[in-house]
Amino acid sequence: MQFLSYAFVGCIATLAHYSLLVFLVELLNINPWVSSVFGAFLGALVAYILNRSYTFSETLKPHRTAFLRFIT
Repeated sequence: MQFLSYAFVGCIATLAHYSLLVFLVELLNINPWVSSVFGAFLGALVAYILNRSYTFSETLKPHRTAFLRFIT
């Protein structure tokens, strides 16, 4: 079950990344490379928050420890 929630969170994070990318490029005419960087940051943030609160909620560690492990 944990794998399915992890995969679902990954899909949501990818959707957030791509949505912001398209919004910035198509509607605000921002450089695609810059938009992709912002989208990647948003996707990573969404993945961290949802995985921490939903997928791995029973193993909550302090944010400092968990986030450092998440980004490596």
